[in-house]
Amino acid sequence: MAQRATSVDVVRAMTDQALREVRVRRVETIEDPLWFPGVDDPTSYDVMAPAYVDLATSRLIQAGVAVERPTTTTTDPELTADIVPSDSKE
Repeated sequence: MAQRATSVDVVRAMTDQALREVRVRRVETIEDPLWFPGVDDPTSYDVMAPAYVDLATSRLIQAGVAVERPTTTTTDPELTADIVPSDSKE
């Protein structure tokens, strides 16, 4: 008999169980940049969609999606007026 999901957490648990049964792992961190096309420096990217990897062989089943974090530098005086330079003695 099929189990009925009552919440998002239950759906996720059911999905995780199904993935384990078919020996597939969901990868939600950039452990291997090859699993996330376009990623050159894993520390500057956020995962938007997980990759799926065969547990037995570590072969990629479905590539994940990661986007580069935006840089926070700006020259707009209104945005930088309260910022104290790092070499300041204040």
